[in-house]
Amino acid sequence: MSSHVKKHNHQIDQETRSIISKRYQRITKAINLEFWDSNSETAHSRYVGSYGRGTAIDMIEEIRSSADEKTVAVLNEVENELTRKKYGLIWEEHSEEVEDEMVNKIPVFTEDKSREIAMIDDGFNFLLEGDNLHSLILLRKTHKHKIDVIYIDPPYNTGAKNWKYNNNYVDSNDFFRHSKWIAMMERRLTIARELLKDTGVLICAIDENEIAALKLLLEDVFGFSYAVDVITIIQNPRGIQGDNFSYTNEYALFVYRKGYKVIGEKEVEEEEIDWSPLRNWGSESERLDAKNCFYGIRTNGEIITGFDDVLDNDIHPSKNEVNAEGEIVVYPIDNEGVERKWRYARQSVDAILPILRVKESKGVFDIEIGKPFAPYKTVWTDKKYDANEYGTQLINSMVPGNDFDFPKSIWNVYECLYATTKDNPNAVILDFFAGSGTTGHATELLNNMVGGNRKYILATNNALGEKKEKEFKKKYGSAAD
Repeated sequence: MSSHVKKHNHQIDQETRSIISKRYQRITKAINLEFWDSNSETAHSRYVGSYGRGTAIDMIEEIRSSADEKTVAVLNEVENELTRKKYGLIWEEHSEEVEDEMVNKIPVFTEDKSREIAMIDDGFNFLLEGDNLHSLILLRKTHKHKIDVIYIDPPYNTGAKNWKYNNNYVDSNDFFRHSKWIAMMERRLTIARELLKDTGVLICAIDENEIAALKLLLEDVFGFSYAVDVITIIQNPRGIQGDNFSYTNEYALFVYRKGYKVIGEKEVEEEEIDWSPLRNWGSESERLDAKNCFYGIRTNGEIITGFDDVLDNDIHPSKNEVNAEGEIVVYPIDNEGVERKWRYARQSVDAILPILRVKESKGVFDIEIGKPFAPYKTVWTDKKYDANEYGTQLINSMVPGNDFDFPKSIWNVYECLYATTKDNPNAVILDFFAGSGTTGHATELLNNMVGGNRKYILATNNALGEKKEKEFKKKYGSAAD
């Protein structure tokens, strides 16, 4: 295995400082402001942003052209220190063979029509086999800024030898385990960012092993104009015992451009709906506070049957009246007899009929509103996210004896896609760590349950893990490669 490791010298040694101080007083002043200012953190930040770093680099460039060899070496070291990253995720750089191959080779797609994933409606889905970095580079040519949602479930880097770097499985004894994982992810996420629409969302599943590094990496790749929200999902309520804690949850990180409303609302079970009066209350809630909000709502005692026109201000009805057809007409009058107003004007109330209900109490009828949806919370606890019951067992029932390790609950992935594409029936969804294909399955399920013609692109390298790979090679020989 070969890897390129980029090392940083994070300290400017005393000899270097002495040379600079003695020969170049002006550059010392600038560098002092950058590195050795001891006044305060606020002052340090101010100098770095204005006088320190930029001035020092300009001086180095000016002096270097006429300096002797030893001084040039010193100045180069200082410049490297000035320009190195000061905040965020820093890791050892590693080259990747699949990327190096593309210096002299060009990846291409070869269609296999015998394995086409047809759709009921027009169009078809894609399954891309091969290294996902190659697939992403080709997708950059065909789908740049065309993807609505990217959902990925990358290797969790647990040290269990279930993913490869340069054809070698990475285990817990690899001192560069984390930097290899970050380097692998950084290359792929950088391209993924280019594939997303401005309104697109990237969702990345992860566990405790790399959650901290992943969040910093996403912030680094996507930049300040994107939000990174961390959602906790209880996917193993039985728990996986660690040294001190039993782990019951994983995470889903949602990345999206700030300023866009891209996360929909979650459906709420009927028994969980929070009902409240349609009649307004509090300040500015009386009849004369709004022009078109005092009108009758007709009911047969069980359901709403219609809406009357706005009453003239000189007509003062009772809270409940009976019309010529025998219907009960409800007005926004409180229990004290004060004429209030409905929270929705007459011209807009028809649109919310599905979320209204009739409420009777002691022979008096009123109208209530209850929204069957609510913003998603940042902790998801539903039993349907159980990865064993709705992931492993589900896959086993469809493909007995399969080799997929820890597939996600289909409802976990479904919920992520529902939250981001419910109102986009023609969304294009990409998963470049496709594994068992749960993202494709969840997309099909979403189309069937809420309607739509969402399409998916799955990219996989058909990774097996070290144990299964050895079993395949023993059984099939080199053909298993």
